[in-house]
Amino acid sequence: MDATATRLTFEEFLSLPEPEDGSKLEYWDGEVIHVPSPGYDHGKIARRLGAKLGDFADAHGIGDVLNNDSGFLFDGVMFGPDVSWVRAERAPTGLMPGHFHGPPDLAVEVISPSDLDSRVAAKVDRYLAGGTKRVWIVRPENRSVTVRTIGGAISELRGEQELNSNDAGFDVEGFTLKINDIFGPQPSQ
Repeated sequence: MDATATRLTFEEFLSLPEPEDGSKLEYWDGEVIHVPSPGYDHGKIARRLGAKLGDFADAHGIGDVLNNDSGFLFDGVMFGPDVSWVRAERAPTGLMPGHFHGPPDLAVEVISPSDLDSRVAAKVDRYLAGGTKRVWIVRPENRSVTVRTIGGAISELRGEQELNSNDAGFDVEGFTLKINDIFGPQPSQ
């Protein structure tokens, strides 16, 4: 994430135009953070995750899966996770202009080469402190997914290991996703 920052009130932040360069804006306690556009592989991985989570959530009526264009306002921040899930009982009915007020139940952050480990760790901590039940940290460079929970549990999955309903925070059993399937075929060596 870029260290370029400007201090604004939240109302001023909401009135900012969308960046024309494909980047996105986040709001952290009065600071506006410009997050560079993440790139092609990042988009592929986020799409795979969103499709698999969304298909399961839709099939079982358990809530809404959203992409990174959806902002969540909570505890002095506005984040747009790469993929997120909001339980059906918390999801708005009908059209909702603007951003969701509250944290997602699941936040998925696909790490880009420009992301700083310290900023990612701080962001995950903010999600969990704000009420997000699960956070997935997806690391394409080592083909792993770290699952963090609001209760403090941490697990790291790789290869043929699978994410499941518990990892997502779903009350319905049956969701599975192999870690290798998130990243696609292994590159030739």
